[in-house]
Amino acid sequence: MSNTIATVDVGGTGVTTSTGSGSNVLNTNPTFSGGISTPNTFGFKNTLINGAMNINQRGGYAGTPTPGTTYYNLDRWWVGVGSGSTALSVQQTSTSGLANFPNCTIVQRNSGQTNTSNIYFGQQIESSNLYQLQGQTVTISFWAKAGANFSAASSTLTCYINTGTTADQYSWGSLGGWTGFALTTAFNSSITTSWVKYTGTVTIPSGALEAAVVFTWAPTGTAGTTDAFYITGAQLELGSQATPFDVRPIGTELALCQRYYWQLTSSNAPYTLIGVNGGSNNIFGSLFFPVTMRAGPTGTFYNGGASPATLFSFSSAGGTQTSYTPTVANVQTSTSGYRFYTTTPALSGQAGLICWFDIGGPGNTGYLTFNAEL
Repeated sequence: MSNTIATVDVGGTGVTTSTGSGSNVLNTNPTFSGGISTPNTFGFKNTLINGAMNINQRGGYAGTPTPGTTYYNLDRWWVGVGSGSTALSVQQTSTSGLANFPNCTIVQRNSGQTNTSNIYFGQQIESSNLYQLQGQTVTISFWAKAGANFSAASSTLTCYINTGTTADQYSWGSLGGWTGFALTTAFNSSITTSWVKYTGTVTIPSGALEAAVVFTWAPTGTAGTTDAFYITGAQLELGSQATPFDVRPIGTELALCQRYYWQLTSSNAPYTLIGVNGGSNNIFGSLFFPVTMRAGPTGTFYNGGASPATLFSFSSAGGTQTSYTPTVANVQTSTSGYRFYTTTPALSGQAGLICWFDIGGPGNTGYLTFNAEL
């Protein structure tokens, strides 16, 4: 029996065939002229996480950053200022018409602010994700536009690729102090008030063990109503050409973000923590994280936005719910879960009582965070 195998000649001369007999018929080695430009030919090519700005567990950031300190906003992205006092707002917002990207981040100097220190917006890359880029040419691409009152001289936005030679040193506030610190400009140009895709190419040093992508601008004068820039579709990939954005399923992108940060609220997990009264006035409980985190995280309880909090309300199993305000006596965390030990005097002598904790607390304003960011 004769079999025919069709192969596509991407050089543009059409389809050719190879014939033979038997069940293991192979074509001769094909040759390709030109490049493969099929969108998303290779998955997981984007080293950045949440480049489309779709994941926003923290709800953004609004405040006056301490110079040299990292303030996370949308997942994996942080903001900071070089010096002085500047009130900022970094929020998720709609792109309003940019095809394929419903969300973006607006990085804004608040109206009336006069400090003109540089504003930085960036993402640090975990060392485990950097090895493939060592000694390689990489391309950064992103969509950006200026706000109506963007005050940078000549509307200039700059993108740096920062590297260091020690794995996973802490974040932006010490970037310049990284061992073996090197800074390369990937992009430095004016942006307009319309969405435009920008690209830049750099080479990652062969000895780099950490890196960060940092966007920065220097405001001038007094901030107007929208002294800001908008950004989405940020991608860092191997090679000297920008390819179409690596679209990952929303659940996959969320899981990638939760490796670094996980937040529980009354809306997404109203009764997550289950505990057992171990005797006297002690309650023991635990929970497992949805993904293995980068490192044992710092767990923080908030009550109505304040930290630390009085924690959760306690409810007895069955019957009428009774609320208490336990005090945490001991907490143990690992990359996979969290164990807590609280004291609740009102439960003394009720050993074995199964209880649960209302994360929202009175008024459903409380929440619990686990932070393993760099």
